[in-house]
Parts: sequence; structure tokens; C-alpha cells
Amino acid sequence: EKEDFDGVLMDCQMPVMDGYEATRKLRTQERFKDLPILAMTANAMAGDREKVLAVGMNDHIAKPINVAEMFTIMARWITPSEPLEEAFVPVGEQVGAEQEIPELPGINVAAGLTTTQNNHKLYRKLLLKFRESEADFAEQFRQALTGDDMEAARRYAHTLKGVAGNIGAEEVQQAAATLELACREDTVPEEINQLLEAVAAALSPVIAGLSVLEQAETPIPARIVDPEKRNALVSQLRALLEDDDTDAADVIEELQEVAGTGDHTTVLRQLAKSIGEYDFEQALAELEKLESILKEA
Repeated sequence: EKEDFDGVLMDCQMPVMDGYEATRKLRTQERFKDLPILAMTANAMAGDREKVLAVGMNDHIAKPINVAEMFTIMARWITPSEPLEEAFVPVGEQVGAEQEIPELPGINVAAGLTTTQNNHKLYRKLLLKFRESEADFAEQFRQALTGDDMEAARRYAHTLKGVAGNIGAEEVQQAAATLELACREDTVPEEINQLLEAVAAALSPVIAGLSVLEQAETPIPARIVDPEKRNALVSQLRALLEDDDTDAADVIEELQEVAGTGDHTTVLRQLAKSIGEYDFEQALAELEKLESILKEA
């Protein structure tokens, strides 16, 4: 309603209103009847593309993302209203020895690096985030099963399938896909439990193996503190968090680079963790702790 867009990448599995319903509502409005809408979903089962097209979307981009294929599909449907005169081509990241990814149990590292376009730093972030968010998957799934909303359990399986695919945990991805399908088809509880055990069996060595990345984390070296730049970044970060702006993720990385070390190092890491989970309310609470420590320093 507030801005114009050249196209939409539509998440199909959103809670409350999913991408299918959102597309139907968009297509009822005259101004959006020709807006390119491209589905993005980890579902690659027969009939999924037909379902996407039936509600009025233009095409389907499957997860895990193949970047070249994604851009090809976007270019097929989306025409920029303000095209750049000259395209910016980013220079490939120089990967240092500290960023190399070792062999990891249950993970096809080559496939995961393809998802991140060989960005080792980003891939390492995804791996650590996967370990943090999915370590208690079985417990979360069982709790969802005890509630009234079976869709919640299916969404947990769907999410695991998607993120496992992104990092190259192919056995986990397949086991989660089977579990998601069983939830969708109202399979009997005994079979659901068996499938959950299969997911847990595939997931356990992956989670355990990722601990090597945390052990290999390079300690933050002592840095020369730039108080003026640090304080400017803290102010910028507060404004972004209060506006629920995801650019906060870039600012926290820069802040960690200039803040030096000391009592606030732990708070900075917790702040970065909250931002990475898009928990901006908690991030603001952590930021207040940081501001207090910096004032006393």
C-alpha cells in the first residue's frame, strides 16, 4: 500500500496468512493484478508448482536456493522500473585459513557452499545458527504435537527441511521432508514418532559435528578502540532496532570490529545472537546493557 515494487518473492509457509492466501488477496486488487509474484518454498513435491500457478503466482523458485537459477527466473518475470546504468559486480571474498570449513559429519559442504556462492564466512554463520536453532528440534516437535495446532508441528518439520537443505545436510533434509509429508497427511501418531526418531538419528551427528566450528572460533584479538566511531555505531544500532530494521545485522558486525575487548565482549556476542534471531526486543535489552557498560568505562 505504501510503496511500489517491481516484483515479490513470496514465502509460501508463513503462519496466520500463508503465501497462497496473500497472493489471492493481492490479485483481487487492480493495481496488483500484473505484479510479478514468485513463490519461494522448500516444497518440491509433485503438484506444488501447479498449486502456485493456480493461486495467481507467476513461477516457483525451489529451496535450497540455486542462485543462478533464482536470478534466471527473476529476470524472466521482473523488469526493474529504475534499472542501473552500470551493473555492480562484487569481487569474490578472499577466504583466509581461519575461514576454511572442515569436513563435517552428515553435511555435504560443497553443496552448502554452493548455496552461499562460496562465501565461507556466511556459510560458517549458517552452520552455527543451524546448530543453535535445531539442536532441540525433537523436543520442540513433540511439544507441538501435544497442542491443538497440528500445523505447528508440520511447520517445524518444514523449517528443518529448508535450513538443512541450505547447509547441505541432505539426510536430515530428506528425513524432515518425509516427516512433514506425514504431518500433512494426518498419519497415525505411532508412525509420526517413528519418523521423528529417524530425523533425530540423522540430526544428532550433524549437531555434534558442528561443535568443531565453535571450538575453532578465533578469539577476538585486542584492538585499538575508536570511541567516536563506536558510539556512532551504537546510536545507529539503537535506531535500527527500534525500527525493526534488519540492517542491524550489518551494524553489529561493524561494531564488533571497532569496539575492542573488555567487559562488554560477552554482551556484544549476546546482542549479535539476538539480532541474528530477529529478536529485536531482546536485542534492545542487550544494547541497554552495552550502553551502561560503555558509560561506566
